[in-house]
Amino acid sequence: MGSRKSKRSDKKVIIKKPWGFEDHVLIKDGFCVKRLVFWKGRMSSFHKHKKKGEVFFIRRGMVRVRFKIGARIYKKGQFLYLPKGTLHQIINVGKSTLEIIEFSYPYVSKDVFRFEDPWAKLRKQKKLA
Repeated sequence: MGSRKSKRSDKKVIIKKPWGFEDHVLIKDGFCVKRLVFWKGRMSSFHKHKKKGEVFFIRRGMVRVRFKIGARIYKKGQFLYLPKGTLHQIINVGKSTLEIIEFSYPYVSKDVFRFEDPWAKLRKQKKLA
């Protein structure tokens, strides 16, 4: 087997978002593990990823995931698989903070294509991700 250099991030990376924040737990060999924290009543944009697929583990709270057609509620302890190209929106419908552990591959930092964004003006003003 040939040897490949591993790209790994060992430093703590926290990215503020209009809905809460992302905590990058591990980036290695194209895989990424993030902790997503959504404040009560907050939501992501309605978006998709052209390259990465995602698996979400609901660690705390309750989430409504909106898809191109329909929506579904997920609760603490449940998993959700989103193949690349899946249009989705994360909505915290619980009574407190929502926490999701995201496992994604391949990790690409600029792979978000937004279709509806409740935070568009704020992103432009504050240059948020």
